[in-house]
Amino acid sequence: MDKFKLDSNELESRLNAPKMFKLEEVKDQIRKVAFDVVTFRNNPETLWKIVPGDDGEYIVANYPVVDDAITAVSENENVKLSWSVETDRLNKTATIFYKTTPITNINLKSIKVDDTEDFKYRIPRLLSKNASLVNKMINDLDSDYKNQVLSLHPELKNR
Repeated sequence: MDKFKLDSNELESRLNAPKMFKLEEVKDQIRKVAFDVVTFRNNPETLWKIVPGDDGEYIVANYPVVDDAITAVSENENVKLSWSVETDRLNKTATIFYKTTPITNINLKSIKVDDTEDFKYRIPRLLSKNASLVNKMINDLDSDYKNQVLSLHPELKNR
């Protein structure tokens, strides 16, 4: 897309989009992603934050909604992500994989993940674009296992 091209319909819809809703009025249309972050079921790419108000809780748009890297991946379903997430039968633990190599396990209950399908969708896209997060995850591994992973996948070294 030409960087100077302007889609006026898209611009208008973004500028006129509601920035806040009363939680009670939209609670059946949203799903919890983590902690106080929610997303609308019909638009999982937008993130909203739950905030307290004088007369109850509200959800507030958490902008920037989606950055270009996630948009590019989600718009092109032919893109094969190197990262994936699998959960156990009870959805208590998630394993993050790079290609076919298990990297780490996460206790989903401890980080309060309510929607495991959303978690499995978002984490690979987040890791595909966030090198510092990948570096932190790799550096937190046991040194022997870290060396094994980096010998199998040298591209993960200081991304």
